[in-house]
Amino acid sequence: MIPATCGGAQRAYLRGVRSGFSDPTAAHDRGRARTIGVLDAFFAAASAGLALMDDHLRYVRVNDALARIHGKPVDDHIGCTLAEIVPDAAPLLEPPLRHVLHTGDAVDKLPFELHGRSYVGTFFPVFDDHQVIRGLGGIIMDVTEQRRLEHELRDAVELRERVLAVVSHDLRNPLNTIELSMSTLPPACATLPEAARRIDIARRATKMMESLIGDLLDVATIHAGKLALSLEDHDAAALVREVVELHAPLAAEKQIELVEASRLAGIYVRCDRMRVLQVLGNLVGNSLKFCKAGDRVTLSGHAHGGDVVFSVSDTGPGIPPPDVPHLFEPYWSTARGRQRGTGLGLYISKAIVDAHHGDLSVESTLGAGTTFHMHLPMS
Repeated sequence: MIPATCGGAQRAYLRGVRSGFSDPTAAHDRGRARTIGVLDAFFAAASAGLALMDDHLRYVRVNDALARIHGKPVDDHIGCTLAEIVPDAAPLLEPPLRHVLHTGDAVDKLPFELHGRSYVGTFFPVFDDHQVIRGLGGIIMDVTEQRRLEHELRDAVELRERVLAVVSHDLRNPLNTIELSMSTLPPACATLPEAARRIDIARRATKMMESLIGDLLDVATIHAGKLALSLEDHDAAALVREVVELHAPLAAEKQIELVEASRLAGIYVRCDRMRVLQVLGNLVGNSLKFCKAGDRVTLSGHAHGGDVVFSVSDTGPGIPPPDVPHLFEPYWSTARGRQRGTGLGLYISKAIVDAHHGDLSVESTLGAGTTFHMHLPMS
């Protein structure tokens, strides 16, 4: 049925155009008949709105999906102009569509609103056998749900940024005050066993909070793609020594043997020193956390090809094979020993190594220990 709003000559013209699309007997040969059959199947099966329009922006063919988008039957479209079918969207759509007809350049993902929903349209020229533009095709997709999710994501990101601002400023300030207060306590407090014990508990808790705040800020930086590195050439052996010296007191306290076994004399690595110390410190700290008295943790290093390879090995309980693929996921903590921490350390470490164009990997045998390997480019 051709709508009564279309003129008589126009209706007759559109009948002819429609028959050319739908009646294979009107085609010039069997190949064109097969093409029309494929077009029929495509229009019927597509979940997106599809349209063919002539060079006056009159609808030649639409599918059911587009009819539902417009809220009008398929037959009511045929022979009518864009402005007659979607008067609200026509002022926005007509100029780019006429540009397609004039230049032959397609328009991709043109956004527009219709009946309170959001859509994007891709429009492209349709040529005849002589490469003359005779009309255009359109693919219309409903992106209302996608837009809603994008708004929710933006809101979530803004909320996260506000929370991080509180964490980084409003939470750090009282922690600094606590630390300052403890450092200025009268010396006599240290001579009282119970007071000294409580001061030590407070100091440990403060350091844990500072570490957690640092991890959360690092994760936010990584998610935002803003992890910045200050790259310089550093003595690789000195990095290993510094990490071992830093963790020696904890190892001694837990009666774990901490061994330095590097072969890095005279070798330099181009890296962000503080970030590499953060990664190595996290790896050694994890080993000390899960090992027990009598175990051994070894921090080694050697040159391999164009890389410096740092390895942290322990003789601890090892990691269950099903857990290994998840180690570098955020907020995930392995079940070896007992679960502790936020599960952010290895995720942050992997991101730092990736930012150096390096590689962080793990090998583990349940009951026999674990080794992490960090490859960084040599200077």
